[in-house]
Amino acid sequence: MTDTRLDLHAYITQLTRWHTHREPRSYDDGGTRWTDDHITQQPPLIDQVLGTVGTRGQGGEIGTTAPTSKPTANLDAIDCGIRIDLAAARWIRDLGEDDPGDTIACVLQLHGLTASVHRCTRTTGRRGLDCCTWHAIEVDVRSWWIQARVLSGWETASRRLDGTCPLCGVRGDVRVRYSSGVGTCMACHEVWGPDTIGLLADHMRAEAEEERFVPKPGPVLCRPVEGELEWPLFRMMLCPDCGSSRCVKAQEQPVGRLTDHQSHQRVG
Repeated sequence: MTDTRLDLHAYITQLTRWHTHREPRSYDDGGTRWTDDHITQQPPLIDQVLGTVGTRGQGGEIGTTAPTSKPTANLDAIDCGIRIDLAAARWIRDLGEDDPGDTIACVLQLHGLTASVHRCTRTTGRRGLDCCTWHAIEVDVRSWWIQARVLSGWETASRRLDGTCPLCGVRGDVRVRYSSGVGTCMACHEVWGPDTIGLLADHMRAEAEEERFVPKPGPVLCRPVEGELEWPLFRMMLCPDCGSSRCVKAQEQPVGRLTDHQSHQRVG
């Protein structure tokens, strides 16, 4: 598979500076389908996830911005910004420097320090896991960029998938931004970039196909007990809360006399 990743400098730029963002779009115009790029100037991804857009200028300086609109911050995005701050600060301290305190300043300082760390010549494979410090930093920065890109929501909100995460197995916590070809799991923080998003899509398709053949629970029937002969010979158990026979609570209903509330829900 071709590696379509950005380089470290591009990740840092989009995390810490105003930048041009291209988002593909398609639309119909009188029966003719057009495809183009929607180009916008966006604030730093770190400011977007932390909800601090409007406190910096386009160069990143605090307190020199013009008024601008911004989407409502959400807790998942803010949590992402906090994780970036803690991880970047940890790298700064591991490299023997003092944490500057500001998230963007910390990421920029880390970028400057990468010039002096060990970098191997590996160009393929899973770089950063055990090869050198430079590639380990690159893997982390790329992860920050993907999570921030998914959760920023400056133009459109990301999509939450119904399937399970292929890494941790938690259902409903995978979010993707199709326009950028990136995704992340909110439970385990695994990320998928443009070079690996296809693997996530394959997992979701295979899981959906498998679930098509899983039999769904049918109605739960039970015999009436003595003293309930006025009821039909068989009755269907319904959930006392939602009234559904397919609810798990319906299967847990004990055999016996129904309450007044349940008797109104019985199905003949």
